[in-house]
Amino acid sequence: MRVSTRMTLTGLLCLVSVLFGSPVWADSMESSAALSEQAGLLSQGEVPLQATARLLSVHALRGDEYRVARDALVYGPALAEDELVVLAEHPDWRVRETAAIVLGWRNQPSLFQAIQDVRPVQARSGRQDLRHEAFAQTEARPAVVERLLHGSDSPAVRSGLVVHLVGKGDDWGRLAVHILAEELSGEVRVALVWALRHAAGEAAMDGAHLGLMDSDAGVRAQACRTIGFHEGGAVLVPELLGLLDDDDGRVRGDAARALGWLRAEAATDALVPGLSDSVPEVRLHSLRAISRLDPSGNSLLPWLGALVDDQDPRVARLARRLSSE
Repeated sequence: MRVSTRMTLTGLLCLVSVLFGSPVWADSMESSAALSEQAGLLSQGEVPLQATARLLSVHALRGDEYRVARDALVYGPALAEDELVVLAEHPDWRVRETAAIVLGWRNQPSLFQAIQDVRPVQARSGRQDLRHEAFAQTEARPAVVERLLHGSDSPAVRSGLVVHLVGKGDDWGRLAVHILAEELSGEVRVALVWALRHAAGEAAMDGAHLGLMDSDAGVRAQACRTIGFHEGGAVLVPELLGLLDDDDGRVRGDAARALGWLRAEAATDALVPGLSDSVPEVRLHSLRAISRLDPSGNSLLPWLGALVDDQDPRVARLARRLSSE
């Protein structure tokens, strides 16, 4: 479960750090020299490491522990506004996003609360949708990230939240990759990899590559589809070829389909074994892909005679159509 109703020792120590800004055994009075040093760092566009550590400690929390620690930063004096503005540009995405969340709660609490309060609606497809005008606002991104990372929603609802991350900021794709690397739920990882089909090339392919190596076959299959859909997917054709031998039929089928979508002509010979795969979807997608990659039909001639009588009606129908052309 993502929600804890009791604060753990780790959570308590993190909260103490947030509230008091230093270990409980440290001297509570800072020297004037230390204060001067912090002021100098801020004037140079930097912040003390202690402030960064506070945000990292909050990022690691979930559920009730997170909300208590977040509120301590939002309503307490531990981090000044100018510190948070600098931290919102920090190179570490965890620091950057947590600082943006704290700033958002300070400056736009009604927007953040609205997004926290939205209840999911089940779509006809079974997907859990979250609908509210607040999601359309550019400033909603930190609130979406907060609920996605730190809320107590089910994986199905969190997957629905991923939709609202798309297009929020020029770097949303890179953020999705960072979240993907940390995410424990396979269902949410599938949603993140799906969303990356709309991201810029480098981020999309980095995330898709990560998805291809996932332990969850559903994530690997979605990564194949994302690569096949994306205009930059050709860079991962070698990886798709490797997945034609995946243990899971869904992955083999979607790898074949993606190679066909990408018009990867060099994949024709590698796709032929899929025509006799035990999984109907693999046979179907291999047949479709080869028909796209080899319009002459020469690669299919030895196989069409058997495929027209395939037990799967989709495969048989396509084979009959191709044999008549």
